[in-house]
Amino acid sequence: MSWHGLPVELKRKVFQYIHDDASKPSSRASCSVVCKGWQMVIEEKTLETLEVTPKCLYEFEKIFSGSLRRQGCLKHLWFRIELPTYSRLPSDTGETSEEEDTELSVSSDALLRLFTVLSKWDADQVLERNGRGINLELSAHSPSDQGNMSGAAGLTSMGEDRFLPVEVSLVGDELPSVSNVTGLSLLRRNMRRFRHTTISDLVACKLLRLDDIHLELWHHPSGLWADIFDSWLAEGVNRWAVSLKKINIFQHCETFQGPRAKKDATLARNIEDLGRRSHSLEELGLCNLIDARHFFESFSRPRATPRLPSWKNLRHLTLTSGLIAKDADSASPRDLLQSAATAAKRMPALHSLEIYNATTAGAGIFQYVILDPIAVINWASIWPYNLADDVKRAWKQVAQCHRLTPTTLEETLIHGYEGPAVFVHCYVVSRALVLHPSSSEAMIGDRVFEDPLVRMGLKRWAVTCLHKERENEALARITLSVNNPEVEEQELRLVTLEVFPDMTLGTLRSSIEAEGIPAPAQHLYHDGQLITDNNKTMQELSITDGDMLALHIRDMRGSGVAPGPREQPAAAPRRQASAPQDPELIRLQVLGDPRLRAELQRINPQLAANVDDSQRFAQLFQQSTNQQDEARRARMREIEALNNDEFNPEAQAKIEELIRQESVMENLQNAMEYNPESFGRVHLLYIDVKVNGIKVKALVDSGAQATIMSPSCAESCNIMRLVDRRFAGVARGVGTANIIGRVHYTMLQVGSKHLPASFTVMEGKAVDLLLGLDILKGHQATIDLTQNCLVIQGEKVEFLGESDIPKETEDAMNEEPTVQGPGGTTIGARSGAVTAPTTGSSSTPPAPAAAGPSSAAPMASRPAAPAAPAQPPAQAQPRRAFPEQDISTLIELGFDRQSAINALEATGGNVDYAAGLLFQN
Repeated sequence: MSWHGLPVELKRKVFQYIHDDASKPSSRASCSVVCKGWQMVIEEKTLETLEVTPKCLYEFEKIFSGSLRRQGCLKHLWFRIELPTYSRLPSDTGETSEEEDTELSVSSDALLRLFTVLSKWDADQVLERNGRGINLELSAHSPSDQGNMSGAAGLTSMGEDRFLPVEVSLVGDELPSVSNVTGLSLLRRNMRRFRHTTISDLVACKLLRLDDIHLELWHHPSGLWADIFDSWLAEGVNRWAVSLKKINIFQHCETFQGPRAKKDATLARNIEDLGRRSHSLEELGLCNLIDARHFFESFSRPRATPRLPSWKNLRHLTLTSGLIAKDADSASPRDLLQSAATAAKRMPALHSLEIYNATTAGAGIFQYVILDPIAVINWASIWPYNLADDVKRAWKQVAQCHRLTPTTLEETLIHGYEGPAVFVHCYVVSRALVLHPSSSEAMIGDRVFEDPLVRMGLKRWAVTCLHKERENEALARITLSVNNPEVEEQELRLVTLEVFPDMTLGTLRSSIEAEGIPAPAQHLYHDGQLITDNNKTMQELSITDGDMLALHIRDMRGSGVAPGPREQPAAAPRRQASAPQDPELIRLQVLGDPRLRAELQRINPQLAANVDDSQRFAQLFQQSTNQQDEARRARMREIEALNNDEFNPEAQAKIEELIRQESVMENLQNAMEYNPESFGRVHLLYIDVKVNGIKVKALVDSGAQATIMSPSCAESCNIMRLVDRRFAGVARGVGTANIIGRVHYTMLQVGSKHLPASFTVMEGKAVDLLLGLDILKGHQATIDLTQNCLVIQGEKVEFLGESDIPKETEDAMNEEPTVQGPGGTTIGARSGAVTAPTTGSSSTPPAPAAAGPSSAAPMASRPAAPAAPAQPPAQAQPRRAFPEQDISTLIELGFDRQSAINALEATGGNVDYAAGLLFQN
């Protein structure tokens, strides 16, 4: 086979191999003239990172204009603004007004030209292809800057920057908006500062899809200019976009001088408010910009309005604080770290939290790093320091909130301190996220540093210390005596468990649940006393080695807990008769559980109103029980009367129907309790394809024999003219549909693959394009539900999400017939999807629990109160008042208040079930 006969994919693999194997970039570039395919491979590598100056913007626009492929290759764009030269030393005198005006004009014109070029790009296509846009790095410098720098790394011995406070700014408001830039960087190699208003304008108004900010700020260390700049930046942060995911800011001067003793806390509060408004923030690094104590103090600041959950997606947090210093009061770091622990409990996705201080005078760091399933707590400094016990205890609680095992390492004393740059590389775990002068080759040269986790032995120490702590702890063995009154003729069951002194009662309940006993049914007694506080540890409860606890299994929902496999006697009947319920035990449980009391208020207001009166409660409870028994006896009398007339065909038919209905309802209840996911709506599998260059959402249906297209889709794809009407006919299946004809050949693009395909054009379909077995099997496609994609000829094409599925198909599914389900719900006859009851519906309430065995199965997650006494039909059932915390939890998931209340009504106040019901609908 000749070279030109090879498939395009194979050619590109050969080019890629030659490109990666080439030793010199020049030799690779010289081969770009071989053929078009080789040129594409070269361009993908060459155009990935570019350095552009205003002088070459014309060539830059010419190369990328109109080429989506080239635009998609660009990942990082460094735009260098060149300012006029000068002959003076920057530290001798400031710029003249003419020089300043000239520089402002040059920088404004350069940014205007760049943004004008970028605004013409097809941002949607680029983002769809790459998943991310361009990272734009801006810098401004004069050719005279490098030769006139003074001091190490362009700073004086006191850390002052190279220039007086003259900053790069924009003139006018004509800068166009850009949608294809997702990252903005102002790094150390930038020779001039950018004015804070310019940064805020770019972040808030001009870069519409920005989600990543990296700033290295050159602040003036003297008090006046430093305070002014902090206030400017604090005001600018309030304008930043709430879609930001990564914010990393580093201020240089304090690396040399040390943090200022007095810092404005306004910036810290505004950063915290930005995180509160931005639910997407994942990384936050603020080094030498604010003091960590101001940041963490804002978490406990009282507010007039209820506090909303914040920082729920934050993974990495890195801050600096002047309180971490050799001469600092010992109580200061302790208070700081305790405040940080309080804040960390509200960061469920946290992976690392580091607070450090690194100057020419010294360095120290506190770290909370997650190495799943271990959370490492560590301190390192150049001076001796021991973490206080209350600090260690607070951070252990943080680890337990994150469902991790806390491990506290021994405090590290650093010997041979080499300065702040080396310290960051050696000890800061999030060093890749922290901007620092260590990025300067003049300060660290070509030195290669190990991963701080490896250097400090955190990975090894974490595992070693975990085993060591477990070995040193007083391992206790306790015995549970299990008693389940719902199981008759049960044998004595003893369960032995191993516990640690710091294990909480809630953790013990989880261990017992693994034995087949649900947590809500567990009633634990120690020394004759009921223990209920799940937050207390074994040590606080005085449970020691060899103790015996009584486990009383009592389900407060009206039917016994299903015993585990070891509890069920072999000769036990299929259904046990319920043991008599104790009204006083139920009343006490209602008094101790606010949610159960609220549920009783909804189901039986009269009983809930008398829960404080034991005699009246027992009387009403007995009345309710008697009514249920009477209803059950009436039903049995009806069945008995039918059985007495055994030769009556109508009576036998009624008995058969009653038995069938009971089996159906029992089967439905079992399905809703043990297999609730079967009632969720399964969405169809759609992918994005292109037919004749037109984008279409195609349904993947392996049960269809042929690929079918609707006439409207054929018209929009400009292939209706190719329909061969000799293949017209009628399709018969579930109903009938007219076949207009057949398109014998056209190109179908799936992912990057171009496949030949034929379509049957048929009326009466709600789907534009249905990919049948002829295409799936012909091109060896695989429906991979594990990865949620269609694999065709080795390429993975993800199925569309729920929000991207065509609305017409979902509307057709919503028109399906429904049947009545338990609790006022409706169930789709075809899909099986459960829908919540309509608010204010006048439909008949469900039958009482005593009507039959099928209605006695309670919800598995929450105890239910006894059924209410019979009410007159005309009496409206009072609407239940749910805890405001439960309603707020559902509202924070994105639903309105009324929908949240309706869902809680439908699920009996269970927040988890209510959330699942809202997402299903």
